[in-house]
Amino acid sequence: MQIGIVWLCQASGVLAHDQSGSLGAQASATDYYELECFDDGNGSPEHLFFEVRGDTRNTAVQVSGQVVNGSQAASATDHTSGDSSYSPQLKVVHEGDNDVYRMVIDKNGPGVAQYSLQYHCETGNGVHTGTSDLKFLQVQ
Repeated sequence: MQIGIVWLCQASGVLAHDQSGSLGAQASATDYYELECFDDGNGSPEHLFFEVRGDTRNTAVQVSGQVVNGSQAASATDHTSGDSSYSPQLKVVHEGDNDVYRMVIDKNGPGVAQYSLQYHCETGNGVHTGTSDLKFLQVQ
């Protein structure tokens, strides 16, 4: 039984990467991250999946995430902060030789907002491939 539990935990860790953060009280508070997708032996990256969740309960503040790769950009918003659901999942296709994805996390008004991110790189066949840790460019 313990082997099955360990396997499940390891499998979930392989499929997604998680990051928690907090946006300060100012309405303009913005966190800015960067990550890279790469071939870790499972295949060349074809896209990045990304979703954001507002974790602060009892607030009207909505958390959004934007992802940019080359000339492509996509945005998703978690419209109900404090529940267990994430925003719609973004799929940003890998463009040319640009392995770098930039992520912006912001909100729609004043008030501290806790958030969670899930992200991972995949091949064209949907196989998880190399996903770097997030590099913090700006944390507010």
